Amino acid sequence: MFKCFTNNNIMKNSILVSVFLFVTTHADSSILIVPKEPFKAFLKSKNISMDINNPNKYETIQPDNKYSNYYFGIHTMLPNNWEYDRGASQYALIRALNKTLSSTISIIAIPTENESSSNLVDKFKESPLSTMNMLSNGDVKKELIGQLYKVGNMKVKSMSTSEEFIALTNYFKTEYEYYLVAEGEKTAYINTTYQVIQKGVTYTIAYSCPVKYFNKEYILNTLQNTFYLNIE
Repeated sequence: MFKCFTNNNIMKNSILVSVFLFVTTHADSSILIVPKEPFKAFLKSKNISMDINNPNKYETIQPDNKYSNYYFGIHTMLPNNWEYDRGASQYALIRALNKTLSSTISIIAIPTENESSSNLVDKFKESPLSTMNMLSNGDVKKELIGQLYKVGNMKVKSMSTSEEFIALTNYFKTEYEYYLVAEGEKTAYINTTYQVIQKGVTYTIAYSCPVKYFNKEYILNTLQNTFYLNIE
């Protein structure tokens, strides 16, 4: 088993996942009403515990790892029998962990800086990849690789970008390989990220694990059971 679940590596994974949010935070006009702050900040403002095991009226977790967040209007189902926590990123709603496989699936929601315009949402629905390229000076892959290095000092081994239609949602998909070092051991990791812009919120579902343990069914099953509850 890889020894990679140190606090530093968990935080680094969360930072790298959050990089995929940066290109969708600069929209304007035709403003839609959306949540104004990250879920963790919202809970804090309501004096509600951050502990995901303490129930609150803004989210529910069922025994089979079905998760609903009513503040951001998202329902999903994480892999059964995986552990879960709140996640290290300030924008994380929930993170599922399989320590045996050194694997995580994170559900992240971030309100955009100026809220997404209806025009941008429509463009993204039609073609996520071309929209992301448009928001990244014509080359989202180059932009993301640069941000990963800038934010996490990460040298990406390889990266692919595409779009994928799953459960009535058109996603921007990014997949890349990188390395993490824990206790002197260098381990090849793969990160598969699906992102969608809807009603002024960028939702990101990210799966990270060692290359040798990669199983696409984990992330696909999550995506196939993810629905955005308050999207018109």
